[in-house]
Amino acid sequence: MNKSSRFLFQTARHVALAGFVVGGIYAVSDIWSREYVREFQAGASSPFLERMSALAQRAAVEGVGFGLLALFLAALALPVGMFAKRRFRSRHADDSVGAVECASNVFFLGAAAFVILVTVGTWLGNEFVAFLDVPRSLLLNVGGFAALFIILLIFGAIVQMLPMSARRVPAACGIAAGAAAGAAVWVFTVLLLKSGGGWREPLRLGATGVAILASFPVGSWLSSVIEPAVGAIGDRISRGRLLPRIVYLILEIGLAICTVVSIIQFDFSAARGDAHYKTLPGRGKNGGPNVILITIDTLRADHLGCYGYKRTTTPFLDSIAADGTRFADASAAATWTKPSTATILTGLYPSRHGALYHGSSLNTPENKKTLAETFQEKGFVTAGFVSNPNVKKIFKFDRGFDEFFDSPVEDTLTQAAFRDSIFGGVLKELTRYQFNWKYQNDCVEINRNALAWLDANHAEKFFLYLHYIDPHEPYSPPDAYEKQFAQNRGMVLHNERKRLVGVDLYDGEIRYTDDNLKILSDRLRSHGILDNTIIIVTSDHGEEFFEHGTLGHGFSLYQEVAHVPLLMRGPGIPKGAVLNNPVSLVDLAATVLDVAGTSITELGDGKSLAPLLKQADYKTRDKLFLEDEFGENENDIRSFVMNGIRVGPWKLILNERNAYRPPEDPKYGREELYNLESDPSEKKNIFHDDKHRDVIIKFLEELQKHASFLADKGLRSIPPAVLSPEIRAELKRIGYLK
Repeated sequence: MNKSSRFLFQTARHVALAGFVVGGIYAVSDIWSREYVREFQAGASSPFLERMSALAQRAAVEGVGFGLLALFLAALALPVGMFAKRRFRSRHADDSVGAVECASNVFFLGAAAFVILVTVGTWLGNEFVAFLDVPRSLLLNVGGFAALFIILLIFGAIVQMLPMSARRVPAACGIAAGAAAGAAVWVFTVLLLKSGGGWREPLRLGATGVAILASFPVGSWLSSVIEPAVGAIGDRISRGRLLPRIVYLILEIGLAICTVVSIIQFDFSAARGDAHYKTLPGRGKNGGPNVILITIDTLRADHLGCYGYKRTTTPFLDSIAADGTRFADASAAATWTKPSTATILTGLYPSRHGALYHGSSLNTPENKKTLAETFQEKGFVTAGFVSNPNVKKIFKFDRGFDEFFDSPVEDTLTQAAFRDSIFGGVLKELTRYQFNWKYQNDCVEINRNALAWLDANHAEKFFLYLHYIDPHEPYSPPDAYEKQFAQNRGMVLHNERKRLVGVDLYDGEIRYTDDNLKILSDRLRSHGILDNTIIIVTSDHGEEFFEHGTLGHGFSLYQEVAHVPLLMRGPGIPKGAVLNNPVSLVDLAATVLDVAGTSITELGDGKSLAPLLKQADYKTRDKLFLEDEFGENENDIRSFVMNGIRVGPWKLILNERNAYRPPEDPKYGREELYNLESDPSEKKNIFHDDKHRDVIIKFLEELQKHASFLADKGLRSIPPAVLSPEIRAELKRIGYLK
């Protein structure tokens, strides 16, 4: 084996084994601290063999992944080292330095360029050129790496020319120059890129300039400091004596075993097998209408054609509205899935059912039943098919369902290994592919199971709950739907690109869902039960596309996330009706029971809206309450805490916490008041307008009463955040409280 081949082999070997050891230790600490190895598992904790398999796959990903990366960088460094050896000799008069020694210098500069790309470059790419597919993401990153590599080579050459730089060991120059350049980039990122316009501040700009200029002499000085140690280690590596041979052998055998296990158990597809369901025993006479309640996750009302949207996103849902009744102004009780869906299924305010945070379960106060439990008592066969993991059996959302299917697709150990490993995190950044079962967790999978259940149970009187997740992030409609809504957006960047391209993808997801709902309807028709089935369609919340500065949901109570569609068709539902009264989904469960002919008009905290279907001037509840408590991550489950009240066109919002719009910042504030008739986009906060003082005082009193009710009758360990000490102090300061 010649010297160049030995350099390639030894570099890849040592990096692979280092990745195997470090990644394996990290995997052990991570896997054994979890109850479940795969995401959103339920039931008993992951067994020992599953944990061992997960550990083997993650360790293999780390070892093989980083080994291949090192091999690529070493192969790239060799030809550059051939060119660089003469220049190094001429500067330092050391004829013993050859191409391989100079290649080690280039290798570390390439590694530094790669680290900067992954930590900073991919972040910039995601921020400014969002929603690229995998091939284009890779192409962008290849170009970014090439540019960074050239810049680091120039930076390293300058560092080598300075008088303090290492003279015998080129690798020391590469390590020191890479570290100094990385530190300069870190300062640049923190002070300018992530500081919200820091480039406009002379002090930040000056400090960044000083850091960049200082990186040259620092790199030169550091190279001379580490030269002896780097030289000694390099010599031992080249001789294969860094570790005892027995240690090398044990590690290599371990990596080989883990790799073989990973190949044998490789399972990247989360799809499940064929769906088969038995006919459930009926509970009463077959007759009366069946009921299908459909929640389309993250569907904002104004992206449906029947709500005025210009794109053809919802031809089937528009036909539902035309054949039935559309509620023009329906509001969710909360603006993310778990609390809002629990309210839909119980008629209880979020604080009353306790399903408020990630990991929390649905509960009901004593003697309160869920919608499915009530249908069971009334003789209906009940089934639920859900795709959002926040509403799984483990969180008690299966109460009252004879059949409850919550895993259209399952996470796999292979996907978890790529998603949770260090090297997998690198791949996620480079490709923007999340290695996640969610990509396959779509309406086709829900339909595959729900239609099989319908085939077996259509002769029984049934209540069927379906929860589709497709419009939820990540927006990844099938190619045909993506192309249908894709537009040439030009060179738009950053948030404007996220907004425009995000909307295109989001609309593709909506149309994909709509077409699959048509398939469901056709199956009902083929069984001859469509005309004897009430279909109700709604959403748990909407989605914000930077109307108020963010992308997503759970971060606010504005209309883009609170206003949801509500459509009904079927026996007893007026055709072509549009009801403009503001209504809350707190009343949906009671309404569903009422229109189904159960004679039940109240459930939980909700009262039926069915009289409104027959009497346009029927008085609905005049106060709609909104809650939002959402965690930015597992370490802070209350990053966003706010409450609101809606009365007619008026809407008051009180903010306790908001990670994106800090209420203590005068730019945002703790209190907001809007008139949705004159300001439907909620851009003009009129809370501090004295002429609305009486309205504000009345709303504050109502919110306080509601908070007291929730605190006394609710199921939560943290008191409702309606008038927190901070908000109370602010209201006292401006004269609204004594």
